[in-house]
Amino acid sequence: PATTHLSFSFNITNTSKISYTITDILGKSVFKKMIQAKPGYFTERINLDTYNRGIYFLEVEYEDHRKVKKFIIK
Repeated sequence: PATTHLSFSFNITNTSKISYTITDILGKSVFKKMIQAKPGYFTERINLDTYNRGIYFLEVEYEDHRKVKKFIIK
């Protein structure tokens, strides 16, 4: 479970647009960000202090990849 921050990372092979979204259990988008990233190891840390406790989903899209991970804020 997450309490104050959520971190994720992955390797990028080409300069890419990366988009990530956090949605709540009802499907409402509560955070969205898009950035341009250079090739290499990409790491992001999101502050969760303003979110209520509960179940959320992190969706990350880059290059030809789309990943969705469930996480819980305690």
